[in-house]
Amino acid sequence: MQSKASLLSQAISEAEEASNQLNEERKSVAEIEQQLARKDFALSEQEALGEVEGELARLDYNPQQHEQVRHR
Repeated sequence: MQSKASLLSQAISEAEEASNQLNEERKSVAEIEQQLARKDFALSEQEALGEVEGELARLDYNPQQHEQVRHR
């Protein structure tokens, strides 16, 4: 009987530990989701992308027209 109680106690302890770890991981996921929503990541890359997109706009680049010309 004590062996079964010991096993159950151990299982409860492991479940509580897993629950605590899950809560920590959920916090991490929430922080990452907030960063993504605010676009608060890869700032230098986002800036470079903005510059490239601006240059494409100044060049009046049209991807559909580009594909048509490529397939002639």
